[in-house]
Amino acid sequence: MIDYTGFADRLAACPDRAARWDLLRDVQREWGFVGAGNVWTPRTEPVTETFEDLYDEFEGFDEADDDHGYAAVVPAAVNEYFAMAENSFRQAPRLYWTHPMDRPCRWPTARDVFRLRKHGIAEASIPPFHGEFMSEYEACFSWGYRESEAAADDDPPVYVLNSSRLTGELIEDLAEGPDDPENQLRVARSVTEWALAFVLTRLPFSSQYLLGKLEDEPNAVDPSLFDHAAVARHRVKDIGALTERQRSVLESSFPELGLLFWHDAGGGRLRGGRDVILRQWKDGDLFGSDYELSIAARTPEAMDAALATIGLEE
Repeated sequence: MIDYTGFADRLAACPDRAARWDLLRDVQREWGFVGAGNVWTPRTEPVTETFEDLYDEFEGFDEADDDHGYAAVVPAAVNEYFAMAENSFRQAPRLYWTHPMDRPCRWPTARDVFRLRKHGIAEASIPPFHGEFMSEYEACFSWGYRESEAAADDDPPVYVLNSSRLTGELIEDLAEGPDDPENQLRVARSVTEWALAFVLTRLPFSSQYLLGKLEDEPNAVDPSLFDHAAVARHRVKDIGALTERQRSVLESSFPELGLLFWHDAGGGRLRGGRDVILRQWKDGDLFGSDYELSIAARTPEAMDAALATIGLEE
């Protein structure tokens, strides 16, 4: 039995990012992922393509400043994440439905910033440079770090970014002042904490479903990556709405995991109990859900116990 009511203490006990990577490996094994064959090397080839200026917008742009869309700073933790042998995202991407940038992209780009300045956007309103390393499946948003923070920290904070906006949309959004803070929300205190939240919002809730696809889709995932006996005992349940009493019991009996609020449609407030991980959404959350609560349990008994505690006995 794994008691996730104490997960915040497990996280706080990690003295550095190496310890947080070990915690990530432990969490994956606890939820039946046993793969250890990821092979990855960062893309570091020089950029050789040239950009044809099709618009007068770029007249005066110094080609020496062109970043070709790539981040100028890549913190060690990002490369470590993608290179980790036990990386459930790299080996079973259909658990996640996101797209990686193996070489982090820059947002906004140098050309974006040149156009913003040319349109009279105040320097203080221009978003700082971020390095995007992962995007939502349809590129509605991305996750990235601020280059200025990464220059001083190998494991910098991570932000969820509204980076899908065209430059024209950015000009309109910034015309009256700095960007809305909701377009650059801090979602983790470090890349390693981001990776933990990324796994905890998906692996417990999706492994059994993904393995169940193998009968009709043999290439859905490599079955050797999972402990099938363990995953077969998983249970997942979505709850449309709670009563005030059930909500009170949930919040008093299942503490948060010590991670920041996960700002995407698959996240919510992460809570823990005995052999269970719970995702909770509340009215007013930036990213909502069709449910107020989702529960993932390592065993049928753990699911029954969690439902009984909250007052949701079937």
